[in-house]
Parts: sequence; structure tokens; C-alpha cells
Amino acid sequence: MTSRSESNVLYNFEYQCSKNKDYEDEILDGSATSILKRDFYVEMKVSSQNDRVLRQTDQYFIHFIAKVKRCMMTCILNTLTDATGYISRVGVFDDHNDKTTGNDVGGCGYFFALIDGILNIGIRNGDTDNGTDTLIPQSSFNCNTVDVFDWHQMYTYEIEYSSKGDAYFSINTGNGIILVHYYSQSDDRTPTVLRLNLPIRYEITKTGNQGNNGEMRQYASHLCLESKFHHCDKPYSCQNISQRGKYCLVDDLLQRGHISVKESTGNVGKAERCFKQGGKHFIPLFSIRLKADSNRKILKYFNIMSYVKQGTQPFVLTVLKNPTFISTGNGNGAVSFLPNWISVSNCSIEYDTNAKDISQCSIDLNILKQEYFDYDSYNTKKYDFNNSYLLDNIDIFSSSITGEPHIYTFAAQRINATIPDVLTLLNWIE
Repeated sequence: MTSRSESNVLYNFEYQCSKNKDYEDEILDGSATSILKRDFYVEMKVSSQNDRVLRQTDQYFIHFIAKVKRCMMTCILNTLTDATGYISRVGVFDDHNDKTTGNDVGGCGYFFALIDGILNIGIRNGDTDNGTDTLIPQSSFNCNTVDVFDWHQMYTYEIEYSSKGDAYFSINTGNGIILVHYYSQSDDRTPTVLRLNLPIRYEITKTGNQGNNGEMRQYASHLCLESKFHHCDKPYSCQNISQRGKYCLVDDLLQRGHISVKESTGNVGKAERCFKQGGKHFIPLFSIRLKADSNRKILKYFNIMSYVKQGTQPFVLTVLKNPTFISTGNGNGAVSFLPNWISVSNCSIEYDTNAKDISQCSIDLNILKQEYFDYDSYNTKKYDFNNSYLLDNIDIFSSSITGEPHIYTFAAQRINATIPDVLTLLNWIE
């Protein structure tokens, strides 16, 4: 087992029971489909020319200068034995052309690319666009040309890279990890990737008009920080870095006074279908999102300090992702209660306390976390949204593939006849 000082897992998911929609986004172009199959994989299928399936993590995972980032992606690039007329890519990279909102520009990263049946190593280094991808076909791999491999089989594709420019590309066939290509920091031909905070990404595109159907299968994704490259005994760093950040505080919610968690009337007539318990709706306390010009920033160690006016009155705190807000909730049709975003000066987030109600009946009500607040004699509760060890947990605040910041709403739900009045204070490090 790898010790804490050698490896830190940033992300791990196997697509057995879920497509992980709370933490991953996808784009379907044309008649393309993306379906979770009972055989524990996501089927990404394209049938017509220009069809495309793209799946990418919401997070752009932080990169530490003194660490090696290692990404392992288990998939079938294309189930066809003849993949002519298709491009499949898997790796840690993004695409400028998908960023239609926000202010994020450029495409960067490392990937494997199966192009017309030929495996390539790819490096993307775009400043204001994708630039020109550097592609190395398998016949030019400098470690192993893997001529006997069939790319319609399931393999684990591994990419390791550092801030110095070293990058190792390997394939795990189940019988061992085979290094196929590497870049050395001493090689003047090594392209310099401008941004190393990158997402995990899978994509398949049909470029031809032939009659067959291409299919990529996504099984598992894993990303971690290591102290050295797997194929190199020389340590890159033997110690974790206690990364410092800027401490941020929002006390406006305290200055605002007690937030009365009232019963909603915004879902009248739908009570039999609403997600509730005896009329105990989720009532928004506040919402947070990244600013449009900060949609690739990382928030860490996010905390909530709360206080209830009624002393020891408990309640349930729930974190919802992108809920549907009701503009005239709480029985007051003359007042709009849609979010009114307030910018936090010199920070990367903005928040809202104006929204009073959400759709309790939405089938897309995404509950990310829930915490039972039961107050002690001090009548104060601290909720660590993340573990304080900054390398272990990178916060979920993120944006969609297109660059639209996701909204994270912190809602209260009473658990008995007493309606709690809740105060909150927020602090975090970014």
C-alpha cells in the first residue's frame, strides 16, 4: 500500500451504477448517445458523420509543482476492429471550442488518440485556441510501438506528467504496465503545456460517412499525485507540500440576521409528488458559485459556522447542485425571489441569499451532501465541507464543459414542528 507521503488520490470513479453526473459533464452532438450499461461501463456511441460524444470531469484538478500527476483511464477506444473514419481521445486535456460561456480560453493537455485505427500520443498547447496538436503515431513511439495490440480491447491508458515538462505514456493490458513513449525535460523538442490544471476527458467522433457504428466504452477513471514517475526510480519529491492559500470570509449572512426557514407554498398542488417529509421542504439558506472569470479556480477547506436562534433546535443541512429556483415562493407573488448574486471582493466566488424556494418536485434534484446539525451546550456547529488536509480533497465548486459555473445551494430542512432560525458564516481557502 502506498503511504500518504508517496501518493494522494484526487479522483477515483468506476462507472458501475452511475454516470457520476454530479461531478462529470457530457456533450452529445448529432445523433450520438451515452448510456450506462449493466456491464459496468458507459456506452458512448456515434453512428452518423460528425456525431460526437464527449465526457469530462467538472473539476480541473490542481497540479503541484513538486509532484507527479498520474492519470489512469480504463476504456475501449473503439469496439470496431476497423476504426477507419473515427477519432477517439482519452487523457487529461480540454478543448477551447467547447468553452462557449465564461472567460476561459485555450485548450491544453496530454492524451492518447486513436485516429483511423492508428494510435497516437497527443500534446495540446493552445493559448487562445487549441493551437496545433502535436501527434506522434505509434510507429514513432520511442519505447514500444505496441504493434500487436488490438485497440478494440479494454486497456488502462496511463499518463504521468510534471511541471518540468516530463511526460510518460503507458498502457496496462492486465499483464503489466508497458511504457510506450516519454518526453524528457532535457529534450528541446518537448512542447511546453501552458496550463497543467486539467480535467479527465473521453471523446469519440465519427469523421467518415461509412455505414458502421463506432463505440467507446468508459469503465473507470483514477487520478493521483505521486512522488516519482512509475518508470523512473529518481524521486521527484519525497514530501507533501503544505500548499498555502488566501483565507476568505463571508460574514454578511451574520449581519443579515436570522434567516427564517419558512414553509414554502411554491409547490402547491404537487404535494403528493414533492420530495419532502410531512411538508418539511428544503428551504435555501444561501447559494454559491464561481465567478465567470474564475471558473477554473480551486476552493479548499470550505467551512460553515452556524447558529440556531432556538438554542438546541436541530435541522438537516443539504447541499444541492443546480436546483430550479421558484421566483415567487413563500406565498408572495409580488416579490421575485430569484438569485441576486453578490460578488466577494478579491475572491473567486459570488453568493446569493435572495432565493427563497426551489422546485421540490424536480426529478433532477441533485443532492450532493447532507449533514444533521444537532447542537451541543455551546449552541454552535462547525461543518467542514472538506477535509482540512488540502491534498486529499479538492472542493466540488466547478463549472460545466462550456464554462458555465455550477450553482451550489445550501438548504435547510426542519425535522419536527419547530421551524429553526439559522445564522451562518462562511470561510474557505483558495
